Amino acid sequence: MSNHRNNENDSYLVRTPNCPYYMQQFQCPFSTLYRQEIERFERQQQSPPKAPPPNFTPQLSDVPEASLMAVDPGAIAPCVNRFSYIWLKNGQSFWAYLVYVGKTSASGWRYRGGKWVYFGVDLKEINNFICY
Repeated sequence: MSNHRNNENDSYLVRTPNCPYYMQQFQCPFSTLYRQEIERFERQQQSPPKAPPPNFTPQLSDVPEASLMAVDPGAIAPCVNRFSYIWLKNGQSFWAYLVYVGKTSASGWRYRGGKWVYFGVDLKEINNFICY
């Protein structure tokens, strides 16, 4: 943290790193949460995997059957930083390398056309998945 002298009343204005507010009346009441979100975002900004995904396509029959309205974040979280195969409700399926799973969404790298492309998906749109 850095201290800035306030010319009006000679008090110190404490400025929290990564806080968008600079004036005393707009100090960050949630600066710790804000900083944690910035740090989490920076961790997510990983480069794509250096290797392609496995050279086979999993079959949906390989995945235990489940009737889901939406994928639970706790169920897909173990797939972070691992190769995963994802089936979407719209019929698309693809290899992915997830780097983030939140309460309602996941993001990472999708293998498309022989290269990794960054993507994000709403967990409600995932029909099923398997990670390796």
